[in-house]
Amino acid sequence: MASWRVNPEAPAVQRLIDLIKEGFRGAGGDFNAGRELPSLFGSLGVEPRLDAHVVALSPGHPYLRLPLQFATSLRSRLETLLGKADLDTLVRQTELELSRPGTWGTTFTPYPGICLTVRITSKSALERTAGSHALAAAAHRNARRVHATKRRKSHGHPSTDHRDTRRDL
Repeated sequence: MASWRVNPEAPAVQRLIDLIKEGFRGAGGDFNAGRELPSLFGSLGVEPRLDAHVVALSPGHPYLRLPLQFATSLRSRLETLLGKADLDTLVRQTELELSRPGTWGTTFTPYPGICLTVRITSKSALERTAGSHALAAAAHRNARRVHATKRRKSHGHPSTDHRDTRRDL
């Protein structure tokens, strides 16, 4: 959440973001859970390579209104934390701050991107991995064929193939 910011400074937006974070925590969630992933993987003997990206949101970008969308979806929980009247006031102030000309922001980073390098230590492990990838690819191809056939049938496509497209994997 540290990267989720609005510029110029917007105290109401920041207060609403903090309240959203608190609301998630109260429900057992954690917006910053991704910060714990490197140590979790490390405890399993896996050393991840970290890569995080934040996107700048230009003035008027719809994603700048995300705090207001969260306030709507978490309304009952936020009212419990702040009270209905105070939350209404905070939402109005947030809307005003976000509508100022030139207001821009940065996205939150829900979790760092983690790239794992897995070493395969035996030929049988390599074969199992390759086999599971082949099976997944075959299942994906089959699902695409079935979906395409259903789509043609539902649209009355003249070239509909009425053969059974199911495949055993």
